[in-house]
Amino acid sequence: MLQWARKCPLPFLQVAVLGICLYYSYFFPSFLLVGGLLFLLIQLVRNYGVKMSLFVSVALLAFLGFLVFREGMDREAEATSESTPQTVQVQMDSLQVDGDQLSFKAKNGDHLYRAFYRILSKEEKEHYQTLTGLIELEIDGELTMPSQEGNFEGFSYQEYLRHQGIFRILTISRIRSMRPVRTWNLLDHLRSWRRIFIVSISERFPDPMRHYMTGLLFGFLGKDFDQMSNLYTSLGIIHLFALSGMQVGFFLGLFRGSLLRLGVRQEIVRFLQFPFSVVYAGLTGFSISVIRALVQSVFRELGLGKHESFACTLFFCLLLDYRMLLTVGGVLTFAFSFLLTVVDFSHLQAKRKKMVEIFLIPLGTFPILIYFFSSFQILSIPLTLVFSYLFDVLILPGLLFIFLLSPVFNCSWVNPFFQLLEGVIQLLARLFPRPWILGKPSILCFFLMITALVLLHDFYKEKKIRIVASLLFVLSIVLTKYPLENEVTIVNVGQGDSILLRDWRGHTVLIDTGGKVTFEKDEWKIGSTTSNAERTLIPYLHSRGIDRIDQLIVTHTDTDHVGDLLEVAESIDVREIWVSSGSLTQEQFVQQLKKGNRAIHVAKEGERLPIFDSYLQVFRTF
Repeated sequence: MLQWARKCPLPFLQVAVLGICLYYSYFFPSFLLVGGLLFLLIQLVRNYGVKMSLFVSVALLAFLGFLVFREGMDREAEATSESTPQTVQVQMDSLQVDGDQLSFKAKNGDHLYRAFYRILSKEEKEHYQTLTGLIELEIDGELTMPSQEGNFEGFSYQEYLRHQGIFRILTISRIRSMRPVRTWNLLDHLRSWRRIFIVSISERFPDPMRHYMTGLLFGFLGKDFDQMSNLYTSLGIIHLFALSGMQVGFFLGLFRGSLLRLGVRQEIVRFLQFPFSVVYAGLTGFSISVIRALVQSVFRELGLGKHESFACTLFFCLLLDYRMLLTVGGVLTFAFSFLLTVVDFSHLQAKRKKMVEIFLIPLGTFPILIYFFSSFQILSIPLTLVFSYLFDVLILPGLLFIFLLSPVFNCSWVNPFFQLLEGVIQLLARLFPRPWILGKPSILCFFLMITALVLLHDFYKEKKIRIVASLLFVLSIVLTKYPLENEVTIVNVGQGDSILLRDWRGHTVLIDTGGKVTFEKDEWKIGSTTSNAERTLIPYLHSRGIDRIDQLIVTHTDTDHVGDLLEVAESIDVREIWVSSGSLTQEQFVQQLKKGNRAIHVAKEGERLPIFDSYLQVFRTF
């Protein structure tokens, strides 16, 4: 079969692109996607003839039938997952303790759940933090549906879990018993080994060194790394922790090189690479990017070219899990791989090739990045250029060496290096500006961006086409950032209210921020917290391209109306805060205003605030 693939005249890359268009036309049908699919099919007929086109069309219909069949199986599984299980098996590497909350993936038969349990004591918490063996729980609990998106273009927890094959949340009220599990399932054992390594690192190594070790070696970042993770994200270099081609290449090269130096024949090494790939994927949590990189490296090792290996990897991974391209990680890893496949780097030296890749990938994936994250950090390109060498050449090999020596030597003396690294990251986050908030593009603007990039790649020598494509790209960004329409949105912030007003000129007014009332807890019960605004209001504002609020109006000082004022002021440029004179008598609220360090305007009765070619009027103040 591989010999046929190497000699087959089939346009593998074009088939892969057709498969992607068909995939998204099925899951997200639109005239643009279907039209693009038909256009590509017509081009296929013109370039390769009717016979080849019929063969490709039959293959695509078979692929479509597979998607319909697999989605039908998931719908059936969802319909039959309504009865609450009495026993569940814990997927050990998903187990996390955050304050007094235990969360994990729980399996019962063919059904997978996201489970939550409220820990009752400090001793029980310590037990779960160090738990590593395969276990089964006998429980009392209740199944509920995951929450859907509460705002336009908001985060849907239901869709997020659905793409992992999870259709219900299991809230456990009581764990009646816990017993060990014996199984021949290799995947369960790999998850347990990963959990053993993560717990061992957490016990042996100090902060922040342990986070880098678990993150880069095993693809795990705990909740207590969230603050630093946000800083890496704001600088646009969080992908340094995303296990993918670089780490896979490092470990596969180390594995192959070690065996070859020991005198093992190349044919045997190639054969042993298959089980090694499965073990490595399991120890890194079966992340999509690792699976993609491993499968693609296997196809390349078997002699397939760049185009053939990419296409075969795409369809093989979708056969493993048809939902892969419905996740952010899946889209990004295949987008990165596609760019590296399409663009020819063969004429470049190794160092120059690396630099071109670092510049190309953020620019080539720009439409995808702003579609999912609504922002783009321009400085991520030079920062990636600097920090990728640090992570690839020094930190990853060093941490592997330290981990292998840890049973014999204690290398915690290296920790000051990681403290210095985090100090540098914190300094850069203070010095450098926030990411460029552009908003989430519409399907039309997204299509225009992709079209412009394709034209720039294919006709970069044609000056007129290059100019038109560049103008088209800039126009789509401008329309995304400035939609030129009036907007009034009541934002669902979970608890409390928040109302956004924006006119076609871009003048923005926000009325209240929402917030939630918190209660004092014992120290061991306190975990990572996320404000309502960080989960709802701020992502919505970013999705609309809003990075500035001209006036933030505070109607009154109750926590559920203004509790997230500081979070909003830290993420959005608030030019002026309107308050009443009575609110300034509340000491706690005044302290919030001082921390926010924004211009304060005391509203008066009868005062007018221009917007929408009209105005808002203050009728009464308290």
